Amino acid sequence: MFIAEREFFNRELRQLYLKEPEPGHEFNLEGAYFEALRPLAGYPGLSLRFPVEPRFAGRAGHWHKDYDSPRAVFKYQVRRVLRRLFPRWWF
Repeated sequence: MFIAEREFFNRELRQLYLKEPEPGHEFNLEGAYFEALRPLAGYPGLSLRFPVEPRFAGRAGHWHKDYDSPRAVFKYQVRRVLRRLFPRWWF
């Protein structure tokens, strides 16, 4: 999920869906957006992550993931605490 001004989106992100995937790799638009925005980290008004860990619930539409399983709930709790203690680190 992200929010962007139309001008910024058109300039930095719109063309990325046309990018050819590397041979043998699948194309992930979310990853392409992140890689395009990563060099811009620190620019005024740009945040690459939520200030808190988002809490998902239910079953994901991929990988048979259950966000309500004990393991997923535990991982969420750990990430929530780590993000508050170390907001610039990636877990």
